[in-house]
Amino acid sequence: MVVQEHSAGIEFAADLEESVELRVETLQPAAGHKVDLPPVRPGLEFLQHAALVRRLLGPVFDHEQSQDGDLILTLRTYLDSQRSWQKTAATLFAHRQTIIYRIRKIGELTGLDMGETSTVAQLWFALQIHEAMHQ
Repeated sequence: MVVQEHSAGIEFAADLEESVELRVETLQPAAGHKVDLPPVRPGLEFLQHAALVRRLLGPVFDHEQSQDGDLILTLRTYLDSQRSWQKTAATLFAHRQTIIYRIRKIGELTGLDMGETSTVAQLWFALQIHEAMHQ
């Protein structure tokens, strides 16, 4: 399992380096944790970005379309709330157990361990790319 996680982390880093040339221009104040990415041009680069997002978040998007859920919103809020169940619940006006269930569901759908920092980093990057692509 550790070998698979390490391999997945190396694969993600290689994919990120090859397919996404991120130039962090500004960091917002700590409360926002927003990174401004350069605009994505249509073409091969766009397709590579989309493939990366699809690989990491595709199962969650598919689930949301079929189940009318709030998993992406929950994930975004959870990451913006420094991975605090309580802060996320308060922000979304939901019960803490509901947030825990949703985060576990994201892990189940993606096959990723949501307790691992590398997993959270991968999902954060995928969300940032997704948002940049849809600006």
